[in-house]
Amino acid sequence: MVDPRILCRQHLLGEHAELHMFIGALGRGLSVKGYLEKNLLEIHNLHGRHEELVREMKRRGYKHKHEVEIRRETRFN
Repeated sequence: MVDPRILCRQHLLGEHAELHMFIGALGRGLSVKGYLEKNLLEIHNLHGRHEELVREMKRRGYKHKHEVEIRRETRFN
């Protein structure tokens, strides 16, 4: 949860891509239990973190093409 303003380009875009992968995995019903047990993922903050990263990407002039949709029925096990 590092402030996006201090992330280098590679880390900013990498974390953004990871968020899309996690959200996609959750949408397909895949387990993220190991990430949760190791405190590597904050499910409650996926959308908020995505928005933070997108704001910083746009501030830097990067393009953002894909919004995220988090379904309420998504399982987190």
